[in-house]
Amino acid sequence: MGWLLQFPTSGLTDTSFDLLNSQLWDLGTTGVWETTDAVVAGFDSEQAADRAAEIVRHRFDAVSVTTAVDVMSGPSDETGKPQVTTVEVHAVDGRTVRFPIIAGPTFGHGKHQTTRLALDQLGAIVEPGMSVLDVGTGSGVLAIAAALLGAVDVHARDIDPEAVETALANAKECGVTIHCSTASTTETAAENPSRFDVIVVNLLLPIHRQVAADIVSMVAPGGQVATSGYLTTQADEVAAAYGPLTAVSREQIDDWVGQVHNR
Repeated sequence: MGWLLQFPTSGLTDTSFDLLNSQLWDLGTTGVWETTDAVVAGFDSEQAADRAAEIVRHRFDAVSVTTAVDVMSGPSDETGKPQVTTVEVHAVDGRTVRFPIIAGPTFGHGKHQTTRLALDQLGAIVEPGMSVLDVGTGSGVLAIAAALLGAVDVHARDIDPEAVETALANAKECGVTIHCSTASTTETAAENPSRFDVIVVNLLLPIHRQVAADIVSMVAPGGQVATSGYLTTQADEVAAAYGPLTAVSREQIDDWVGQVHNR
């Protein structure tokens, strides 16, 4: 969830990158990382990302800041109205489940690499009758996928009230029930110790750092945590954050990676 400010690394020296990195943190970024040909900075809001784009472009005139990319919303038609996308998840029993999603102003239209990784993980580990928690649900795509895979007790959390509204509307459209709220992971953990068979967390690295301890406390004995939303270069740090659990699998799409951690 959030916005990504991206610009190419060409012409950027180590010294200027260090200066830029420091300035981005001063401007409120939630994380800065490098891909093979770009620098990417995450922000919680469009306004913060746009402000950073203007300031960085002005100060680092040798750097081409291309755009602040909204990674929350899905595809829109020519009028700007959100389009329905069809999401596909392959179940462990061989079924292929397809369902519609409207992301609207939230993350989770089903086509981003991080969402695809999380969907693959859920398809491999969710079995009928399980209890599932989706942290940072956005459009509700992962919680809905879990319900359609047979989970009977599906909960979802997002700090954005608009995301909760979107997730519940999508769940209704798909004919499933999810329990969704803006409760924090700390509040949820206090009410649900060692409860969930599967927890899925598709979030940027800084937020994994913040919620990992709460997540670990909510995993049932023998349960699993599916994580995504971060780059391959950050995979070891995420695995360490969930340290009481054991990372047992890792899957990559482009520069993004997902892992499954077992209790």
